[in-house]
Amino acid sequence: MKIRDQKKFILVATDNAIQSKWCNWELGYGDAQKFDRHIALLPLAENSGSWAGNEYLGIYPRIEESYFGSDIYNVIFPTGESISLTQWLRS
Repeated sequence: MKIRDQKKFILVATDNAIQSKWCNWELGYGDAQKFDRHIALLPLAENSGSWAGNEYLGIYPRIEESYFGSDIYNVIFPTGESISLTQWLRS
């Protein structure tokens, strides 16, 4: 599977993706292959602040727009740790 062959896994978390059984299956498969340091969510869903009904998504890092520094996006971990998207992709 392509998920296993890639270094990183990013779920584009739209409302439809979050409700999709296939996307949730792929996220679970990616979790088993990549663990949490190599998975991130790109939240584009309206309820991404609370993940209502899908609270388990809160265990994954998320990609957010950066308002400081030279990087446009950061990866924010559930612990509050933050690194640039570029740095995360290279790790």
